[in-house]
Amino acid sequence: RQWTKIAELLGGSRSHSSIKARWRRLQTEPPASDQPWSPEEDRRLTIEVQPYLSKGTYIAWISIKSRFPGWSDTQLRQKWETICRKRQREEQSARTGPTPKRTRE
Repeated sequence: RQWTKIAELLGGSRSHSSIKARWRRLQTEPPASDQPWSPEEDRRLTIEVQPYLSKGTYIAWISIKSRFPGWSDTQLRQKWETICRKRQREEQSARTGPTPKRTRE
């Protein structure tokens, strides 16, 4: 493979090593799931993340990914961020009441 030439074709926005790493990762990972998340998967993800939160350490998404076949580490991280935002909204709503919906004018 000619990674440097590929990087040049992309206008230099990526290094040859990042292109090579991505290609290898795509060759070894199964395609990410495009199915919606189930409540059970949300619960399992919350359980898997808890040990990292209690220790205050970086969440090792690659390690967690091994327990969620069909989901990429990026999808897991994004789903976790969505769960956290939803919880924050629910907690805020419980304290202050529901937020009124915006109307278009």
